[in-house]
Amino acid sequence: MSGNPDHIEALVGLGDVLVALGEFEAAAVRYESALESVPMQAEVVERLASALARQGRATAAIPHLERIAAAEPAPQILNHLGACCAETGRLSAAIDAFRRSLARQPDDNVAAAGLYPLLRIACDWDAADELSSAIDSLNAAALAAGDPAPEPPLDNIHRRDDPAMNLAVARSWSCALAGEAKTAPALPAVPARDDELIRIGYLSWDFHDHATMHLMGGLFEAHDRASFQIHAYAYGPDDDSDERRTAETTADEFIDIRTFSDRDAAARIREDGIDILVDLKGYTRGHRLGICALRPAPIQITYLGFPGSTGADFFDYAITDETVTPADASEYFSENLIYMPNSYQINYDYSKSKKLCGIKSNFFNNDDIFIYCSFNNTLKFDRNIFEIWMSLLSNTPDSVLWLLANNELAQHNLRAAAMAAGVDPARLVFADMVARDKHLTRLSIADLALDTRLYNGHTTTSDALRAGVPVVTMIGRHFASRVSASLLEAIGIPELITADLGEYERRALALAQEPEALAALRAKIGTHRITKPLFNTTAFARSLEAAYKRIWTLRSMGERPQGFKIENSDQE
Repeated sequence: MSGNPDHIEALVGLGDVLVALGEFEAAAVRYESALESVPMQAEVVERLASALARQGRATAAIPHLERIAAAEPAPQILNHLGACCAETGRLSAAIDAFRRSLARQPDDNVAAAGLYPLLRIACDWDAADELSSAIDSLNAAALAAGDPAPEPPLDNIHRRDDPAMNLAVARSWSCALAGEAKTAPALPAVPARDDELIRIGYLSWDFHDHATMHLMGGLFEAHDRASFQIHAYAYGPDDDSDERRTAETTADEFIDIRTFSDRDAAARIREDGIDILVDLKGYTRGHRLGICALRPAPIQITYLGFPGSTGADFFDYAITDETVTPADASEYFSENLIYMPNSYQINYDYSKSKKLCGIKSNFFNNDDIFIYCSFNNTLKFDRNIFEIWMSLLSNTPDSVLWLLANNELAQHNLRAAAMAAGVDPARLVFADMVARDKHLTRLSIADLALDTRLYNGHTTTSDALRAGVPVVTMIGRHFASRVSASLLEAIGIPELITADLGEYERRALALAQEPEALAALRAKIGTHRITKPLFNTTAFARSLEAAYKRIWTLRSMGERPQGFKIENSDQE
């Protein structure tokens, strides 16, 4: 390979053009070729790291970034390294990279936005709190300049229950995507059609063993084929799981677009004649909203994955309900809102599992112990809610708090926080990750689930209710903090919804101290799982189809998209 500077510059320039076209794999090849001659070019390494990350290959970027960081630990390189380590689950390494960056540049450094959620995952709340105001300042400066906020939209929702700010951050990201889409080559023309079926395309990373498929795995099969044709566009891993096989076999067409550029994926959706494209990711991990920004379908909907507005003009609708998005919250959505008749969240039909006998002794030595649990990601924990949990343990003799073993840093910090609250750290019991069916079995032995505050349990809460475990929640100020309330309304147990932390603690403690009341509540859940709407996949599918038909009719009549509510009577 020639070391000619002009040749290297040409390779880098070609890589930049390919990035602009969404051809990240080809771009990475050019950047790697350039680095063969000049391996210590920091700017080229940054370009390569970005191209690899856009392909889901952050692991391959790490050695290049570590080599540069060892020689010239500039904040920007360290930030790239931190982001790639975080993407690949290397929590301690990611925290270290961002902290090194902030040590070199304490002010106006986007490392604060990268570090904050990692500290929350580690339950290092003191350190996280110190960064929050700096992130607000970074966001404000970027928004004022018309740039994307440094903080990702989902992280902002975890940190701030301020729907106006959540919308502003998401809109800044969507405007950037829309701007990139304007430079892409035109998509093919819409093909001619000889049928009247409404073609629905579902787009997601999550067609595998993932919370999304745990919720909607029965939807494709439940759809009415007399009116709809179902296409699934998958860009996540094929893990050979039951969930993956379900998606592949119940969609009319299942298309793996992992190797497609955004433009090629959008072209395929256009060529398939999709009428309504439903993105299931929003701004969650692994999203490819760049496909949606290209507008491959005449109607585009955001649903399920992202608890809030995308702020995007390339989404016409968002699917919600009146609990997570009350009427006075609609102003914080750029999309037209479709209100479902019960909860916005789809779930599998409930099928009764075999009775569990004596299972508690398989996990705990004392069958009479009272088990509080919260199987949410530690990212959702905060100091205020944890203090309530410690108070509950202090006031409930022979009780434990059962948590998910997310990471060793979190376990260390949570035990230290328990000790500081005067609670024996041994009363925190950490459960390993297990297969879903085994998890639901073990979950059923818990006595009471304690919800998180700023970002509720979503699938976690429906899992607890499916397992027959009551969930105490506090209804919050934005979509993410109102999901458990939505689920409890849909299963007909609103008495578990509280208005503030004081009521939350009192309700949980009362249930722990009144075994007859708790037993009656569990029996009520057992009945309502079958009789109430939450786990009725077929009824949900009919409501969703009623919405699809209405928006397609509006389009056929030349009407602009407009929000509406689906009543139970609208189901066909």
